[in-house]
Amino acid sequence: MATKHYVVGDSEVQKLWSKRVQTEALLNTQIGKFLGDDDKSLGCIETSTTKESGDRVTTTLRMRLTGAGVTELQPLEGNEEALVTYNDNVVINEIGHAVRRHKGISDQRIPWSVGMQNNDALVDWWAERLDKWAFNHLCGYVKETDTRYTGFNATIAPSTGRHIWCSTDHTTDASLDSDDIFALTHLDRAREIATTGSSSGHPRIRPIKAAMAGGGYGDMYVAFLHPTQVTQLRRSTSQWTDIQNSLLQGGYIKENPIFNGALGVYNKVVLHESEFCTPGLDSLSDVSNTRRAVFCGAQALTVAFGKGYSASKGKITEETFDYDREAGQSLLSVSGMKKTQFNSVDYGTIVLSSY
Repeated sequence: MATKHYVVGDSEVQKLWSKRVQTEALLNTQIGKFLGDDDKSLGCIETSTTKESGDRVTTTLRMRLTGAGVTELQPLEGNEEALVTYNDNVVINEIGHAVRRHKGISDQRIPWSVGMQNNDALVDWWAERLDKWAFNHLCGYVKETDTRYTGFNATIAPSTGRHIWCSTDHTTDASLDSDDIFALTHLDRAREIATTGSSSGHPRIRPIKAAMAGGGYGDMYVAFLHPTQVTQLRRSTSQWTDIQNSLLQGGYIKENPIFNGALGVYNKVVLHESEFCTPGLDSLSDVSNTRRAVFCGAQALTVAFGKGYSASKGKITEETFDYDREAGQSLLSVSGMKKTQFNSVDYGTIVLSSY
């Protein structure tokens, strides 16, 4: 256990010190705007564990019927089709963190509230942890095995047919070279796979329903790009200005969560930037000169919270020690997250690896 003390000689103890502590605060999570309690959201929040006891949620996918049906003079009896269903589940567990400070003269020496900064630091920690959970799963970052960083569910590598390499001649992250940079054509490939299921016959990836100008909803996908991939697009794509301007045209509402903070829209794919997009992998080792973007549709993630908790609500507690001379603050959440997968096929994600 360590307690932070500010003493006379510390550089922070100055007579003229800014009243505002400069922090790189995460105002909200990147993934939070895409979470919802219906199956039209990118991250579907299962609500059963917020109302009932249990630490595991099972979800079921019903596949589409594929039979031809019958026509004149053909009997229905004997030609029925059995439903095909698959299950997936997400485990929840407890995660928390805490900070501790000396309250007496240490607080007096500092012209800003250490207690408030402790509180804000915990909120920022929780926001960043949620994003790390999400992108470790979305990107299939199987190197991370500490479940505190994977939402208490093991990460799963991109399934067959759900991984695109931004290359004409390479099909592993480790083999990508400087010619294999991110381009809009790879988003076209991902959207084609999403809307057709590809030759693999996988389930199609459903788009996300997004509110449009003038009312109603439109079908959109979301792609998260690492900042280096965004830079590649800006340098190599003459359409970049048009992509950004498309947010102001075509009936899109910037205030709608799916468009808020977006880089632009291309081919009905909303582009977002995220520093949490993971490196590529060679087995369980990082390929440092690659990044994994991820193309997402509805129900790409499954999220669950325990009773009294949510994405925006953790339990913050303050305790005092040593006759009220020291104070500690803690944040606690009961939650879990994982990439949605049915029958060993990623349900709502396509990973795009580039150099």
